[in-house]
Amino acid sequence: MDLNDARMHLHPTPSFVVGSPCQEQHCGSVVVTERTYAPDTRASEHAHDYACLDVVIEGAVTEHYRGRPRLGLDGGVLWYAPDGAHAWASGSAGARLLHTIIPREWIGDCALPETALDRAPAPGLAQRLRSAVQANLPRLEIESLAIDLWSQVRGNGVRVYAQPGWIRRTIATLREDGAETLSLADLSQDSGVSVGHLTRVFRATVGCSPGEFTRRLRVHRGALRLSRGELSITRIALDLGFSDHAHFTRVFRRDVGCTPRDYRAAFRGN
Repeated sequence: MDLNDARMHLHPTPSFVVGSPCQEQHCGSVVVTERTYAPDTRASEHAHDYACLDVVIEGAVTEHYRGRPRLGLDGGVLWYAPDGAHAWASGSAGARLLHTIIPREWIGDCALPETALDRAPAPGLAQRLRSAVQANLPRLEIESLAIDLWSQVRGNGVRVYAQPGWIRRTIATLREDGAETLSLADLSQDSGVSVGHLTRVFRATVGCSPGEFTRRLRVHRGALRLSRGELSITRIALDLGFSDHAHFTRVFRRDVGCTPRDYRAAFRGN
């Protein structure tokens, strides 16, 4: 799906062309758009041929989906299955939303259980998706976060007791230099399974998404370079695909438990 096709699908009817776009990013087959809406903006009933996740960044949104009302407040996440008719309106103070399009073919069976209507993804994961888009992270990480959000809505999983051969091949591919430029579609084609099945089985057998796996590899490689003390922290961060020194520091501290500077100092002390 190219960017022009994505825009066409994002606004399938004139009544849905509302709001002002702040930014739009094409991350592989996932399209993420941030839009602001004036107070009391209304979108008449419509449906999409893709799955959609809407993160409420500011303000409030009320909607009707599958005959039931839902309310989205700051940090909340609203979702729509492909072909799911819905209508919505922004609150009296307006709203800012982060729209994420996920291709129909990625999510498999679209028949979501009724209990899914009462299941909202974790706001923290939604904020991580927005932060990833703002930081222009590798598309594999953004795609993986989008699929993780959708998986939380579905509440579905797979039981796998041993890694299939195609998972081992995928891991080997992700360990190669330049893997951060790959997309989920690339991994799906290489493994011979659908994107949805790949992400579910990968998490079930490896314990994280493909995007998280590549991020952890980059942190591990960063730790090795820090221990050698040959390059500046900023140079290491940029070489590994982090947006800047601060971004590398945040991710490194979250995964390792200390800052890159403290990690390097510990090796120099020994």
